[in-house]
Amino acid sequence: MTDDSRETVGNEKRAMWRKICRKRLAEHIFETLRIRVKPSDVRLKPPEGDRIYAWKVQSLYLRPLFKKHLSKHSVGAYMQLCEEIGSGFYAIFAEHQESNLTHDLISRLQDDNSKMLERIQLAEERYLQQSRIVSNAIIKIQEQESIIQEAQEKIQLQEAQIMQWIIYSESL
Repeated sequence: MTDDSRETVGNEKRAMWRKICRKRLAEHIFETLRIRVKPSDVRLKPPEGDRIYAWKVQSLYLRPLFKKHLSKHSVGAYMQLCEEIGSGFYAIFAEHQESNLTHDLISRLQDDNSKMLERIQLAEERYLQQSRIVSNAIIKIQEQESIIQEAQEKIQLQEAQIMQWIIYSESL
């Protein structure tokens, strides 16, 4: 078998699986949404303007398949899509996709807000703790400064008394 004949057989196999996949996807859309779509009109990436259906992809490993057009996939991808219809992904009305995306976004933002609030509360607690430590340190410093000032006043008073005694003793 030549390379050209292998390529022809491979292309025929790919075309056959693409046709099977389109048919299964069209059947799923009808069974799920009661919308008739010709197999040749089935899209993994329906155009924005005239979307009546969309895909809810639940399996993370399938998401990359929905970023490409059906015609760009390999036989393995078509087989995987056929196998996962209804379990790994399913058809939804296009407006539900937007509301699901909005719901998902709101949920994620609420989670982010909760995490941020926790971080803010922790930061506030640390700030209050540090403020107490600083306040206590300031009080201790003020107490020490007061003790030092009293000691300096006593030293000056005693130096003055010593000077008086020195002057008195020299006068004798």
